[in-house]
Amino acid sequence: NQDLGFNKEHLMAICLDGFNQDSRIRNLKDQLDQHVNMKGVSLTSKVPMSMRDHYSVYMKDPSSDLDQRIPTIYIDEQYFNLLEIEYKIKPESLSIETEKTSMIVNETFLDLFGEYYQIGDQVELFDYNNSNQPVPIDYPEIKGVVKNFKISRLIEMKQMPCAYILSSNNQNYLLARLVPDKKNETLSSIETTFKEVFPDQVFQYTFIDDEINTFISILSPFARLIFYGTFFAIFIASMGLFALALYITQQKTKEIGIRKVFGASIKNISFQLARYFIKLVLIAFIIAGPITFFGFRKMLQILPERIVLEWSLLFGIGIGIVVLAIGTVLVQSWNAARTNPVV
Repeated sequence: NQDLGFNKEHLMAICLDGFNQDSRIRNLKDQLDQHVNMKGVSLTSKVPMSMRDHYSVYMKDPSSDLDQRIPTIYIDEQYFNLLEIEYKIKPESLSIETEKTSMIVNETFLDLFGEYYQIGDQVELFDYNNSNQPVPIDYPEIKGVVKNFKISRLIEMKQMPCAYILSSNNQNYLLARLVPDKKNETLSSIETTFKEVFPDQVFQYTFIDDEINTFISILSPFARLIFYGTFFAIFIASMGLFALALYITQQKTKEIGIRKVFGASIKNISFQLARYFIKLVLIAFIIAGPITFFGFRKMLQILPERIVLEWSLLFGIGIGIVVLAIGTVLVQSWNAARTNPVV
């Protein structure tokens, strides 16, 4: 349910990877842009939230004079409007046709390098060749700043400074937002248009929701394993408690009789028996509770967006386990307290 920073609803991506920057790509975009059931289209090098097509370059970190790895996405003018991404500093104009390459950066870039780079400055981007020597790639000019949004999978460790370069190169995907109530009809029309422009290519597409669900499906079996494992562990432990309560009450038959002779009530005898088991449960929880709590806390560190395990949760679980233990043994204790030991 986290805010991804962009609108993922009814957003599809058509794969253009391997088309070798075919001039027909622009033709396909123009035709789809005029489609009545299309809210907008854009060309880009990467599908948002996808685990594929990671591309990074380097820049000099002015604060430390070290190389800083920068995730890089190539986009066109409609990219941010299509994804409904908010600007922090909106550019006066964006055009692929300008002489200088334009670049939009995110908030994290501004936070880290805002002291050294301003709107209008050029940034040297480079990569390394096989001899581990820096090779200049481009000198894009910073045109604006957008708010942080998720460009990669949810397990990505932290929000990194990103560069969104306005370019007609590396356009591996066409993003399109469909009118929701005419989805199937629009898909059929898009495929027809695609086949007219690229009769020799296979029509491949995905929806952003599917990309996100693919990642979630990787974690879901693990979550189910924990759920069922915990359920059966509690069930078996409850059976063990019940059996132990049955055994102990049989062993204490004479003691129960003596207590009743001296005026102890059924309620008092029941809680005296139950207290023995509660003590065992509390000892077990004091040992296992913190270990489990810190273990899950450590495991969740791999996710930048995660639930927060508060101490109140641990105490709540402790109370729940005690209540479950009382419910398990109290019935047997109550029956034992009501039994006539003479009989």
